[in-house]
Amino acid sequence: ITLTSSTSEAIDKLYAGGVDVSYQDVVQEVLDNGLQLIVISGLNDAKPCNFLATQKWLDLLHGDVASRFKATSTLQWVAAGSPEVLGFVQETPRLSWLKVLNAGHLAAA
Repeated sequence: ITLTSSTSEAIDKLYAGGVDVSYQDVVQEVLDNGLQLIVISGLNDAKPCNFLATQKWLDLLHGDVASRFKATSTLQWVAAGSPEVLGFVQETPRLSWLKVLNAGHLAAA
């Protein structure tokens, strides 16, 4: 893919239909089925699907996994051997949330 000003417009169109959709129900089902999940959010994002919206639907999760996750502290995420902070992570064995500095909502892409 060639990065141009129209690339952002094309990506926006792909996301437009579900940008305000909460993934809470899908995530709850994944956790209820015993699977591991990693949520990745960019912290530099002005879209409605930013990390603040992610926090809201993560707060709606319920059950043992969600309770342990909510009780877990957020820590700095750094590269091995480097003092540079790359983001923040909140993790349990089954649910983790990585918040990446200097990235937007396409951080995991």
